[in-house]
Amino acid sequence: VTFWLFFIVHFTLWFFKDPMPMVSNDPHCEVNWSHLEVLVAVSNFFLVTYVGDVFHRYCDVYYAVKTLFSGVTDFVLEMKFYTKAKHVLWLRLSARYLLAALCIFLNRPLENREKVPAEEYEQLIQRRLLRPEEVAALSDLLRQHAGTVVCHWAARVVHQSFTEMGMTSNQMRSLLDRILFIRQVQQSVLDTVKKPLPYPYFHLLNLVLLVKLSILAYGYARMNSIFAPIGFFLTELVLCGSMELNSQLADPFGDDDVDFPLRQWLDVFIARTCDFLEHFDAFDEDQDCAWGPLADNGHGFPSIVQKSYSYGIQTTTDQLPSQFRSPELSADERSGGATREEEEGDDDDD
Repeated sequence: VTFWLFFIVHFTLWFFKDPMPMVSNDPHCEVNWSHLEVLVAVSNFFLVTYVGDVFHRYCDVYYAVKTLFSGVTDFVLEMKFYTKAKHVLWLRLSARYLLAALCIFLNRPLENREKVPAEEYEQLIQRRLLRPEEVAALSDLLRQHAGTVVCHWAARVVHQSFTEMGMTSNQMRSLLDRILFIRQVQQSVLDTVKKPLPYPYFHLLNLVLLVKLSILAYGYARMNSIFAPIGFFLTELVLCGSMELNSQLADPFGDDDVDFPLRQWLDVFIARTCDFLEHFDAFDEDQDCAWGPLADNGHGFPSIVQKSYSYGIQTTTDQLPSQFRSPELSADERSGGATREEEEGDDDDD
């Protein structure tokens, strides 16, 4: 509205300047552009500073959101490292709670003082991130409290799995620290988004731009050129476009073109995390995996892998590429090796 209002005023003054000879010929009505250098410098300073502050704040929120995803990934990776296949349910439960807390927080972070809608809880149930009885326990809580409670559930799961999984106290403390770190990053995102730039600064910038656009609209209209409206249109487009872009960057949790595609990020992240959680049975400590001989040959694939393992690694070393296989001995070398072993055994007997 502001953009088109100023442009209509400018075009009207430019189009009707000739029918007003008293105005068009009066030298006192001319605009001395050299006198506007101070106004232009001040407005540019305020605008550039404001754009820089808003973009820096936008980047801080972006990196904080990405840190949330990486924090959940790091927790799952570390706990999976401590978890055997028979204890995978503890891992699934804690990861499920953290994913649910992440969804509750990122869906509408600015509405943290409102209750989570029933439709959103229904989506979490369909994704199997929460159960109906868990949703019933969270239904009366505000969004910020519901996310904190679900994070607390994940921490309780880690604490209860401490003795069941045989973890050390340092391992449990490391996992709990990761959950606390995720909660701290959530709070930092809220603090950054809920702390806008000072309102006096914003209103002063708008006042300076309004004065500048008013003078430019009149000054361009006084030019005896058919390109004056084009010049004012481009100038106004840059100034008003910068303010509109700043307004969109100030709130990245919306539906604007520059806002974060949180739904896509969550869908991809949840799918990848679930795939990673289910890739489990290949390197269980209870299996008979002969790492030593293969490590001596320059690679670390186990010689015996369960047939149910289907992650792109061959089931036996015979099916590995030739550069990864142990060198095969000929019949003479094998017989010679056996003779030497028997001689060494005789020497030991002596």
